Amino acid sequence: MALDIYTASAGSGKTHTLTREYLRLALSTSDPHYFSTIQAVTFTKKATLEMKERIVQELYRLATEPEASPFSGELTGHLHLSPSQLQERAQRALRALLLDYSSFRVRTIDSFFQEVVHSFAHELGHSGALRVQIDSKPLLQSAVLEVLAAQEEGKLDKALHAWLSDLTQEQIEEGKQFDIKKKLGDFAKQLETEAVKLLRANHKFPTREAVGLLRSEAAKIIKEIEGRALDLCQQALGLLEQTGVEIKYLSNGASGVFSPVLACQRQRGNIFDSGHKLLVDKAYIRDFIDAPPDKPFTKLVPKGTNAAGREQARALEARLSPIVEELRTTLSDFRAHSIGQAPLYMTARQILRYSGLYGILIDIDDALQRLKLEGSLMLLSDAPSLISSLLGDSQSDVPFLYEKIGARVDHHMIDEFQDTSRMQYANFLPLLENSLASGKDCLIVGDAKQSIYRFRNSDSTLLTTQLTEDFTSSAECKNLEDNWRSVPEIVDFNNALYPQLCSLIRNVFDSLWSEVRGYGFPEGQEEVKSRLDAELDILLKAYEDVEQNTPKPKQQRGLGQVVLHRYAPPKKKDDSTTEGEDSEETSDTEEEVPSGALDQLPLVLVDLLKRGYRCSDIAILVRTKAHAANVAETLLNAPDDVLEGYSLPFLSEEALHVDRAYSVRFIIAALSYLADTSIPLRLAVLQEAYHQVLALSGRAEEDLSEAELQELRDFGRQGLYEVVEIINSRYGKLFPESEGAYLVKLLDMLYSWEQEEAADISTFLQYWQDKGHLQSIVNNSAEDAITLMTIHKSKGLGFPVVLLPDISWELDQALSGNKENILWCPIPHISETEELTATNVTSVPLKYTATLQMSYFAEPYFEEKLKNMMDSLNLLYVATTRPKQELHIWIREEAEQSKEKISKIEDLFLASVEDDKALHEILPAHQTMKEDPIGDSTSAPKKKHSDSEEDSATALQVGALSSYPIDKRLAILREGLEYFSEDSQRAYGRTLHLILSEIETASDVAPAISEAVHHGYIKAEHAEELSSQLRAVVEHPEAARWFDGTGKIFNERAIIGGELETSRRPDRVIFYPDDHIEVVDYKSGEERKSHHRQVREYMELLRQMGYTEVSGYLCYLHEPAPKILQVKG
Repeated sequence: MALDIYTASAGSGKTHTLTREYLRLALSTSDPHYFSTIQAVTFTKKATLEMKERIVQELYRLATEPEASPFSGELTGHLHLSPSQLQERAQRALRALLLDYSSFRVRTIDSFFQEVVHSFAHELGHSGALRVQIDSKPLLQSAVLEVLAAQEEGKLDKALHAWLSDLTQEQIEEGKQFDIKKKLGDFAKQLETEAVKLLRANHKFPTREAVGLLRSEAAKIIKEIEGRALDLCQQALGLLEQTGVEIKYLSNGASGVFSPVLACQRQRGNIFDSGHKLLVDKAYIRDFIDAPPDKPFTKLVPKGTNAAGREQARALEARLSPIVEELRTTLSDFRAHSIGQAPLYMTARQILRYSGLYGILIDIDDALQRLKLEGSLMLLSDAPSLISSLLGDSQSDVPFLYEKIGARVDHHMIDEFQDTSRMQYANFLPLLENSLASGKDCLIVGDAKQSIYRFRNSDSTLLTTQLTEDFTSSAECKNLEDNWRSVPEIVDFNNALYPQLCSLIRNVFDSLWSEVRGYGFPEGQEEVKSRLDAELDILLKAYEDVEQNTPKPKQQRGLGQVVLHRYAPPKKKDDSTTEGEDSEETSDTEEEVPSGALDQLPLVLVDLLKRGYRCSDIAILVRTKAHAANVAETLLNAPDDVLEGYSLPFLSEEALHVDRAYSVRFIIAALSYLADTSIPLRLAVLQEAYHQVLALSGRAEEDLSEAELQELRDFGRQGLYEVVEIINSRYGKLFPESEGAYLVKLLDMLYSWEQEEAADISTFLQYWQDKGHLQSIVNNSAEDAITLMTIHKSKGLGFPVVLLPDISWELDQALSGNKENILWCPIPHISETEELTATNVTSVPLKYTATLQMSYFAEPYFEEKLKNMMDSLNLLYVATTRPKQELHIWIREEAEQSKEKISKIEDLFLASVEDDKALHEILPAHQTMKEDPIGDSTSAPKKKHSDSEEDSATALQVGALSSYPIDKRLAILREGLEYFSEDSQRAYGRTLHLILSEIETASDVAPAISEAVHHGYIKAEHAEELSSQLRAVVEHPEAARWFDGTGKIFNERAIIGGELETSRRPDRVIFYPDDHIEVVDYKSGEERKSHHRQVREYMELLRQMGYTEVSGYLCYLHEPAPKILQVKG
């Protein structure tokens, strides 16, 4: 019985190890079904599929030709079986597995949790079937809307209303654009974080009343501290006023000793400046307060550089002498108050920042729980906390769990354990304990160096420390030391690089700590530093085993290389940051890949192609999607003289988003216009999209005409899918042939949407805006193209050549950019915070910002900072361990040794390490100069492809997309089927009546015809003929006044009441401004007396209603012109 913990560094054969251990367990008994007692869990479907394929493949080899399996020798030795016995067991196990494949328990962690939750639906309070929803966003949005709707529907909650008002006011005062729905929707995502889930699981999620009390107490603390500061400032200014001396005559005027006083007053008592530094830390006020007794006017009175100046100084001193000591005492009190109250003041301000949102979050959570209960729904992200509550603390619950899911699991194998969260581990812990207590082996594999998903709640210290603490007697740690992926040059480079980087990370933290003022450390700064050092030791422990060996089959040198390309750094922008401003918080834009590196990129790529590499051998890895766009633009615009006849095609998931196609943009713009034709901006966007497709097709730029827009509006009444097909049939000839695949993807999305949701254009556009535009077309991996992707998505992959054009990302990325990173922190239980902790709110959301180091949240701030720095280091490790043969990294070239503060990964390569040499100088790598990014390539490795590699599958190309002609498709005519039949005058008249009932003025003819075609009253080919007939009616000299808009129209309105047994319904009644009324009835066929009698009856009914001037008319709808008759009576 053992818990084997494998540390699997990059390229060390992790899948090989997992397969071997699975086979060892599956074949350890004579029971061919024993495989069903093994559960292997990983984090992605791709990894699950890979593991399943590998296990079945190797089991098949052992069953058919065991000598071909790399595991045969190990398994016969470990299981004490002869080769024939092993083969027989493998044959029986393979047959059992294939016949009972559903018991082959290799799965994702999410699918396992879903299985458990479904099995415990009743215990979780659901009487019927429980549905698990993967995407939480729609449900969170519904919960937010429910909270807001309750306010709008009159169910006014005063506390909630006050919080919403305060939130809106705060955003306006900060000059920020504010969308209350978006703000609440973004903050509602905090309900998905493990910090909040743990609060709820431990019954520590506060009530709204408790948060309201916390908000009040924080505001009270701020008011008291600011009030005392303002009183002291007023006292100081009052003392000066007694002397009659104006501030401008003092040393440095308003920027001198009184600068903090004036700033505090200007900021209504705030004791920090805009950069969150204490006002009283200014040199002038400090030097004045600490002045020696014999120099009482230090920094207060200017010394004077000449006789007149000295005379003026003596006069000032004489006037100030009576109050100087009292002023010193007052300013000293002001300084002491500011320093003493700084951490509490900043603590209260940080709590107050999100307290309103915190209170609303509780309402959103209540709404979310109601929606889940009403819909018998559970979010997938809820599973870990629910399972933890089901299992409790006792191992006795584990057999019950297995009974409920209908499976008995003896052995657990967990892959990528560094990506496990605390709550997920809490679920696995009793399962592991139960297996080990039963004498069964378990296996865990991971690599803390590749922990790059902390934003998904992963905790790599579970692998490095927690497991060995929880399983001290059974844990056996093993390290896979050989690298089977990379050539020796790359292994040597990484072996040399990361020990140095770990040492530099420690130096960076020590340097940061040396600048810390110990305001927020009630226990003492050194005590906190020792705890943080211990935390850093745990984090860096992941790199203790970073050095790898090259196995014998991979030891040939000269097949690969590492190249450090130097580029000219961008010119530094003018530093307009004023003293005290926090530059870490003022960055609003995403940094781009350095232009110097981008300029060199095509040159290096062409050199690789010259040396025999294919485009498909090359991967360019970047940190963000925005950086991928920078690189994509560079490749697309590479000059011909640089390319030397080569092309640089690339594949990128971001570049393959369906909305990248001009044709798709035009169609979406058309749909947006059709959704609401009254918005001018939508028409402008449509016209611009039309200009773009015209330009691509080589045609002159012009706007869509009014006739074309009317046609668009006409067929816009069709179903969603049909509308897009019509747009494609009308304008498809303008679309680039290369965009056929994008159009197919869009049509697929539309078809699915109509089947599953609705044919409504507006709802589809909302989906498109939220996430539909991020859908990607099918990526043809067989195409010979460069791979362009983010480092996160490259994890687990390998490429012959990897290029890293940008490693200038921040060590603490969470402090850069304009994204709000929220940190949940417990309120410290110290005497200074008694009023806050008395509210029973145990944990609060805080904006992760450097200002936290001035508060009592300083320690958790620095803990998070250390983790962020390790995240950046891990990201680099993942990137530099992807290549098999060549690694190219770009580093800026400095004129002299950089003395700047280390804040980026790139800075680490320029930092001094040995004998005053920069790190990049001592690494085993080739270096190029910025003037020559290629260097001497004659000695660079050459790539040779085998004949088998030359054969590549021909990819199916989707060209221009065409549709079956719209007018030749089957359609249903609901009315008017016999409209143009000579023997059916009744149908003819009924159809015209239907259309005329929609016409009030002459301008309504065309829309009414379109509506008739849409509803199936007439066929499209008859529309023009019918339009001519209707225009003959509305333009007839005797009928034109009925359609000129001067009267108020009532079409097909019923007359009821009086002595009528049934209603009467004249075709058209016109009320003119002079109180005259005309009644019109449309007829087809020959004139009859009954027609006149019917109109006279309408006229009499109107007179009975009190209208005296009533005229009546019959309009016979004859061809080619109507016949108008006035009815007497």
